[in-house]
Amino acid sequence: MKTSIPCNVVILPEPDLASMAIRASKKLESLGSLFALESGKYYPHASLYMLQLRTETLPKAEQLLADIAASTESVAPHPVRYYQAEGYIDVEYQKTHQLAQLQDKVVSALNPIRDGMREKDKARMLEATGAVRQNLEQYGYRGVGELFRPHLTLTRFADEQPDIESKLPASFRQFGGQFTKLGLFEMGDNGTCIRQIADFDLITKEPARYLITLRSGEQRITGKFDYPEAVERWLNTGLASLTYTHGNVRISPHDVVSVQPIDEKAK
Repeated sequence: MKTSIPCNVVILPEPDLASMAIRASKKLESLGSLFALESGKYYPHASLYMLQLRTETLPKAEQLLADIAASTESVAPHPVRYYQAEGYIDVEYQKTHQLAQLQDKVVSALNPIRDGMREKDKARMLEATGAVRQNLEQYGYRGVGELFRPHLTLTRFADEQPDIESKLPASFRQFGGQFTKLGLFEMGDNGTCIRQIADFDLITKEPARYLITLRSGEQRITGKFDYPEAVERWLNTGLASLTYTHGNVRISPHDVVSVQPIDEKAK
């Protein structure tokens, strides 16, 4: 029985975003990727802190994360690009103050109970210098603070893939969305999350609502739309399907006449 395991503390995407990541990952399987995201096997996620934990301290880690989640709002980081390094194919997100603060809370809480360093990070220490070495020595993980790079990994290849973006969804902006849970996972190879130990709901805000006036021939139609990140994806790409008050409609950005926020408090 294992007494110490490599773990990853992550944020988990809402179901629609997770499904999109899984579809994109599976599409790359035919090119020889090393894994494909799959619900219940290789979980879509964005990493906050990779660390080694003794199995006997897992309940303590779960309690610490539950306390953090109870006072933390869900996050909706903006995707900024597709990114490839060391064969990993990522959707990279903007590092916001909210994300940096969440990572800081997680690292501050769990660093005191970590069990040394993951084997891969021990190997990295042999050649690490500068900020990377400092982070490894202090936190057992290189991607902390200034080196924190929020991203969702779609898959990994053994070699660089020069034309990979042509096989991905046309716009990386489609990967915008809410990350609604904080999770603790056992790690596998290639940074994968292979076993869920626990997850905790983050505080979910009610989505803002907007009045969107559409041009329909010579008419103008005004309807209420909830405003999750899907609306921003749609405004940027014209690809998302939104729920209109009179049913599901698919429209393009040039149909929009105006967008006005609804002040729910004024009701």
